Formats: sequence, C-alpha cells, structure tokens
Amino acid sequence: MMPYSVKRTDGLSLKIGQPKSPGVRLGSHEWNRNYSGGEVYVNLPGATQPLTVNVAYNAKDLLTEKTGQQFSVEAGDGIILTRID
Repeated sequence: MMPYSVKRTDGLSLKIGQPKSPGVRLGSHEWNRNYSGGEVYVNLPGATQPLTVNVAYNAKDLLTEKTGQQFSVEAGDGIILTRID
C-alpha cells in the first residue's frame, strides 16, 4: 500500500504515511484521522466556527509551517500536524 500524500499549493508533495485508524468525526463538520507520519484535522465548509485543535506535544502544520500546541482551523480548511522536538 502506498503512503498517503498531500500536495501543497506551491507544488510540494508531503507524505504523511499510512492511516493508523479510520477517520473520527469530532463534530458536525470536524474530522480527524491519524497517520503514521502525523495527524490530519479538517473543518468542512459550512462550519459556523473555527475548529480549535490542542495537542499535548510540540507540532508543526506541514501546510502553513506554523508551530505550537494549539491550532485554529477555519471552515473549509485543514491542517496536517507532525511532532517536532
């Protein structure tokens, strides 16, 4: 099975590994799925508020390159988090 990858708007392809589990619905428009190389959070279009993601480790969003332990995901957007130390 090939690893999942995501292509950024600048053309860079990001490999996030194999799914570790099925996607989990967090709310009416919010989803999370764990991969061997990170976690993906999605806030679907139509959401009425941003999704706040808190993690217990230092993380980097591979799409925006923001780092921290708290991230905000607007409606119609997503993040790919990887652990950094």
